[in-house]
This record gives sequence, C-alpha cells and structure tokens, in this order.
Amino acid sequence: AARAFLSHDFERVRPNGTVLRVRGFPMPGHGFATLYSDITQERYSATLIQDQNASLESRVAERTAELAATNEQLRDALQMNEQFASSLERSEAQMRLITDSIPALIAYFDSGLVYKFFNRGYRDWFGIDPSQPDKVSAREFLGIGTYSLIKPYIKQALHGEAVTFEYEITTIGGLKKLARTTLIPEMESPGAVIGCFELTF
Repeated sequence: AARAFLSHDFERVRPNGTVLRVRGFPMPGHGFATLYSDITQERYSATLIQDQNASLESRVAERTAELAATNEQLRDALQMNEQFASSLERSEAQMRLITDSIPALIAYFDSGLVYKFFNRGYRDWFGIDPSQPDKVSAREFLGIGTYSLIKPYIKQALHGEAVTFEYEITTIGGLKKLARTTLIPEMESPGAVIGCFELTF
C-alpha cells in the first residue's frame, strides 16, 4: 500500500503482545508518511470492557430468568391461595348455613374472650350482627349481672374443662328465658372455646 501510495490503517499484534496501529498517508510531491502507535493499553481496556459487558449481559440474563421463574412460582402460589380461599369461603358458607339452621346459639371465642364466630341465633335473640363477631361483648348483650354469674364457668372452659350450666337471660323485647349453655374447649386451639347456647323454657 505504501509503494502504491495508498492510504492504509491497520493493527498488528506483535509476538510480545504489543498492539501497534499502522497508518499511512500519501503526501503528494513529498513521498509517504507512516505513523506507528502503541495502542496496547487501549485495546486491553476495550477487550476488558467487552468481556465485562458480556459477563454483565450473562448475569442479567441469568437474573432475569431467575426472576421470571420466581414470578411464575408466585403466580402459581397466588392462584393456589385464591383457590384455597375460595374453597374456605365455600366451606365457611356451608358451615354457616348449617349452624344458622340449628335452633340454638353456636359461638366460638378465643382465650382473650374475643368472639371469632357466632350463628344467626345471636341476632334473633339479642339483635347482634353476626358479620362482626370480634366487636361483640358478652358482658354487654347478657348484662353485667348475668355475665358475672357465668364468668366462673367460662374460666373453667378456658382451662380445658367442658362445662354445662343454666341461668336466666333477657332476650329482645325484654323477654326473660331460662337458657342452658355448654362450653367445650377447642383441642386444636388451646384456650379457645366452642359454646352452644339453647333455651330450655
């Protein structure tokens, strides 16, 4: 190329690893100029950046695949939870249908005396909303006198002893009735109690 007075620009790697850039420029009337530049460090840096970019792209691809797999697992778990929740809702609806059909009051409360469930009988007898059991207070709907009377039996049930007792209650409209309550400890949830409340007269 130099003999033909043609411009050229190429790189050459020497046996010792040095990278040279060779550029030739024809100089009309004055011959030909050739420039040799050591670009070893520049090429090393470029190769290093290229390798790092390739490694980064590989890590990003791996991480993206991991995230996609995790998202798929989360979607599957969410779908299973939705199916489980739907199944629980159906079971709860069936259980409520059954308990609402029983001519007695059925309730479930925990060791903190917080109601978790009660059937429609509580609404019929005391005007209580069954959709918010945790806001109901036995002390309020039974009255302080009746509640004080049955409190020892509640303590017995909370300590794991099934008890049955009778007492007088006042229902909607001020009607006085004789009631029998059976409290049964919940074996799978220590401290929780299932109560069955029925009128005897």
